Amino acid sequence: MSQDALNFIHEINTQNDCLKIKVRIVRIWKQSFSLDMILMDEKGKKIQGTIKAKLIHNFERFLAEGSIVVLSNFGVAENSGNYRIINHPYVIGGVVSCGNMDVYDRNGKEDKRINFEMQDLEYDDYIFF
Repeated sequence: MSQDALNFIHEINTQNDCLKIKVRIVRIWKQSFSLDMILMDEKGKKIQGTIKAKLIHNFERFLAEGSIVVLSNFGVAENSGNYRIINHPYVIGGVVSCGNMDVYDRNGKEDKRINFEMQDLEYDDYIFF
């Protein structure tokens, strides 16, 4: 593969660390521990990307919702958690809307909860949490 060749999202797997993809940032949101994005290639395939908190300051100024970026030298992890949104090894749903944060007492300790709605990016199904 030439150095300028681009890959597509369907080619992403945990075995290949020499990928270069051109994607549009469909959604971007910041949490206390990460900056998360839904990325889409020109074939319409989508995948979630995450930047850990300690690296956000290196990349945040280059990333904006709706922008097109070329990404390389990134790691890939399997989407194998207990609360997978869709049955795809790497793709996750996108947050469509968020409710207000509820603060409540749980066994004498303050806890927080937020309700949100996600959309399955492959099938346009809505999932409520």
